Amino acid sequence: MDTTATSLLELYLGLITTIASPVSYFGVVVILRLLPKRKQEAIDLQVILVVTLALNYLLKITFHAPRPFVIDESISNRFTENTKGYSFPSGHSQLIASFCSYYILRYKNLLSWILGALMIISVAISRVYFGLHFIRDVLVGVILGIGVTYFYLKFRKKEDK
Repeated sequence: MDTTATSLLELYLGLITTIASPVSYFGVVVILRLLPKRKQEAIDLQVILVVTLALNYLLKITFHAPRPFVIDESISNRFTENTKGYSFPSGHSQLIASFCSYYILRYKNLLSWILGALMIISVAISRVYFGLHFIRDVLVGVILGIGVTYFYLKFRKKEDK
């Protein structure tokens, strides 16, 4: 790949991994809480995100998996310098999968599937590309994120009946 293509790829992946931080999701929740017709959506997302973060934290402290850049000290970039904690599972991948799968399952249309899948895949690739996670970390994160959302919505649907 030429230098321009590499620079554009790094710019895109860097932007994606930065946007996909926990603060961004809770910012969305706060904005939704301020909109009267979106209150249930805000509550749903808040519960899903808190549960997925708690599950992620419990798994990280259970497995103590080191990050790729800890194992291979030659991996160094602006993201490795500011990243701490354990690798397994990927919190960014788990959060984006929880968030996007909520909208995919809520709207059930082609656009939500395309945008959701693009975001999930982009975040997962960015985490591996920058040496912050192994492929297994992002795959498990995505599966857990989708699972948390699926089971929450299934449970909530039963509660609505």
